[in-house]
Amino acid sequence: SLESYPNVHHLVSSVTGELAAGNDALDLIAGSFPGGSITGAPKIRAMQIIDELEPTRRSLYCGSLLYVDVRGEMDSSIAIRSLLVKDGLVSCWGGGG
Repeated sequence: SLESYPNVHHLVSSVTGELAAGNDALDLIAGSFPGGSITGAPKIRAMQIIDELEPTRRSLYCGSLLYVDVRGEMDSSIAIRSLLVKDGLVSCWGGGG
């Protein structure tokens, strides 16, 4: 769906499904990380180019924030437009494409 805000229009998707027998939430995240909206496509080559061009690791930026509860249910999101505060230093990331 399209969500509209004063300064941006954002496409939003919710994905649900059932895992194949023998798989759990960690198998799901391992198979889908990093998100295609972060890497671009084709994914493997895009990741190689990112590694070649970016001088430092992304840290939290564009990583996955997630939890898995005791029932094995998971919720996750991609960390964009994020701040990290550590030892009095604030790091800020952002991107666009």
